[in-house]
Amino acid sequence: REEAGAGAPNVVQLEERMLMSAPAVLETWDCGDVTAEELVSVRAKASVAADRAGQVNGVCLWFDCAFGEGVVLKTGPGEDPTHWMQTVVMLGATVEVEKGDVLPFEVHMKQDDANSR
Repeated sequence: REEAGAGAPNVVQLEERMLMSAPAVLETWDCGDVTAEELVSVRAKASVAADRAGQVNGVCLWFDCAFGEGVVLKTGPGEDPTHWMQTVVMLGATVEVEKGDVLPFEVHMKQDDANSR
């Protein structure tokens, strides 16, 4: 079923029960080594398996940041809310899935030319 908002990112606070699969790590960076140029455009591919039958409407993105000494900032669903929340990219369609269905996807994030932060 086709829906509006395909590809449009939405910043939201999701509950863990809303996810249809276990998370997949798309990218890992060491903030002491990564360059700004490496972060201008990031492309990642992954596949996840549906944990249950249902409907998939988008891909949810978030990050964890390890500061060392066991201190980790987690921004994912089910964690204590932060102002970063999560970003959901809508597919523009509802996809019916069965438990165990493999869901491949690709994410391309590009720095906004008008906002370099």
